[in-house]
Amino acid sequence: SSESSESSRGSSSRFGICFDEAQRWAWTMDPYVGRDTHVGVGYVGSFEYVSYAVLSRLAFYAFAIAIAIAFFVVVPRDERWYTPSGSRTMYAYLLHLLVLRSYELVRDGTGLGGSMPLWASAAVSLAMMPIATSVGLMSSRCKAWTRWAVEPNLGRWLFPDDHA
Repeated sequence: SSESSESSRGSSSRFGICFDEAQRWAWTMDPYVGRDTHVGVGYVGSFEYVSYAVLSRLAFYAFAIAIAIAFFVVVPRDERWYTPSGSRTMYAYLLHLLVLRSYELVRDGTGLGGSMPLWASAAVSLAMMPIATSVGLMSSRCKAWTRWAVEPNLGRWLFPDDHA
């Protein structure tokens, strides 16, 4: 029976907890009532605990609004040298997984990952790959090659008579 429960959980042994279990817990938890009294403000469900939970949530919302306002304060109003690249961020967002997965397949297929020192692997993974991927995928050449996939002309496909 342990084999059947292990196979029904799928990849839970690799990640510690099955994603379905974590998702079920996240969607069914009550935000103000729980089993832990780790905040030190009375028993769970008491007025003090609920008040603390509500006030901490309101403080979080106020902080989130302040961060959003601060972000819009630093956004430039006029065009800068990086505006054309910024208009192509959807390309990097949608296509970066292809580049990273290809790199992982090449690295694992050639055995390069095991022979690289930790500092070199960190430099590639944390600096070189993100910069090269971002610059490459936000280039005008990448836009020309992949526009059909990232920004398809749905009007032409859905209403061909209007575009004849």
